[in-house]
Amino acid sequence: MFGLLQKEYKVLESQEEGDELDHSLRVPPASAFRAHVLTLINAVVLLASLVCLLVSFRLAIDVTVEKPICSPATGFNILGLELPIASIQVEGDFGNDDNYKSSIYRKPPGPEVDAAWARIANSEMIAISTEDVIAIGKDPTTTVRAPEEWNLGPDAHLGVLDVFHQIHCLNALRRGIYYEHYFAPSMGDKKGDLFYNHMGHCMSILLQNIMCAASLDVITHNWVRGHRLPVPDFSIQHQCRDIEAVIDWQEKNSIDYKKWSRMRAPKGATVLEPSEALLEAFEAIAKHTHANGTVPF
Repeated sequence: MFGLLQKEYKVLESQEEGDELDHSLRVPPASAFRAHVLTLINAVVLLASLVCLLVSFRLAIDVTVEKPICSPATGFNILGLELPIASIQVEGDFGNDDNYKSSIYRKPPGPEVDAAWARIANSEMIAISTEDVIAIGKDPTTTVRAPEEWNLGPDAHLGVLDVFHQIHCLNALRRGIYYEHYFAPSMGDKKGDLFYNHMGHCMSILLQNIMCAASLDVITHNWVRGHRLPVPDFSIQHQCRDIEAVIDWQEKNSIDYKKWSRMRAPKGATVLEPSEALLEAFEAIAKHTHANGTVPF
């Protein structure tokens, strides 16, 4: 652009030595007008560029800071909960017996340990509205509604909070580690297809949720006596929702499992066709339950 302006200037040669100042660079009137126009265009382009830069910077902030990776439509906004965020240090050390300050969830099987896991893996049903069902991307004409005799109203659909299904899956993997204690008495010493199918399902569920959250917290390293290489410090700080508030809400609002276990599809309900794999799982669970009197998982 500046080259275009320079081309409009003409060098006028002087015939006399005293005329050098009078015959310097001059801009013809038409060229001067064109120069003003080009200058104005340049200013407008510069201003537009600055505006675009500011907008891009703002959008970058929105994407990287304000917007969560996983959609909030599948979170606690549909329940009206305002959960505080707290900085929690991860228990990242090794060791899970009484000689270490590990949580009860890492300890070997026992009544106290099982009770602690059962409390945080409470995957009993809750009721949500038709509007909530639509908000999480599901079809309210196919989702299961609460029976009329439960007195929850005609707009009550049944669901389970995902966090408790995830913990249920983690608990299933924990129990699988201690197969002889939890499963062998009813499933036998040999691990069958039903066991591996459930473990595979839970492993996949947890992997997908971990990848969805994609924690970007950084694990630093330290020099530790007795070890030649740097040792990772897994005890990092996380920004966490108040899980106790979630558990408290669940305990107050969940539907008794006994009610759910007595449910049957009402007349006129939409009944979907199961996949072949799901049908095989249903048959295996029914066979196990009939033989042992208990659900395997």
